[in-house]
Amino acid sequence: MILGRTINWPPTLVRLGFPEEWDTRLMKHVMDRMMEQKEKVYTGAYMITAGPPGVKKNDWVLGNALSYYKKPPKIYPHSMQLTWEGIIDEGYPCVGPFIAGQVIADLKFTHHLRDAGDWWDWAPLGPGSARGLNRVFGRKVGQSLTQMQGLRDMQIVKKELGLKLSLQDVQNCLCELDKYMRVKLGQGKPRSSYPGLQF
Repeated sequence: MILGRTINWPPTLVRLGFPEEWDTRLMKHVMDRMMEQKEKVYTGAYMITAGPPGVKKNDWVLGNALSYYKKPPKIYPHSMQLTWEGIIDEGYPCVGPFIAGQVIADLKFTHHLRDAGDWWDWAPLGPGSARGLNRVFGRKVGQSLTQMQGLRDMQIVKKELGLKLSLQDVQNCLCELDKYMRVKLGQGKPRSSYPGLQF
């Protein structure tokens, strides 16, 4: 999951395949070869922390994934929140609350967390969803929110709108709302564009 989220580019993940056996050298070879051939290896959707000076990105990303492999985080099958907090507390490189939340978003659709008691009503607060909440509640867009306040606000939005979505879906919608409003109000340019479906 962490490898998928830090790379987050389907063609690369297809080339790597699912690592039934962990082989860092093989994965590095595939990714290095793609870079040499000027192929795109990573998405631009997520910003991951840079490695130490002089350490190549592929080495840094694979080394981070290897740290999970060597010391897997504890998974609490009954709680997405506790699992998320555990990932953060381990202090893995490249991973803060946002990426940890994206890993949880994947794990919740596996046997590890699919029966979690907070499956529908918990979500991590990301920077985009925090800005979206501030817009919805009429606050300054850049106002800082704690995870607890963000969680309460997201639950209010879900209840008030009568949404039949998990709270992580609500969180995603708030992030997209912020992107839309930034463009609409001329508060910045999107990092990427989408031409729409062609019929």
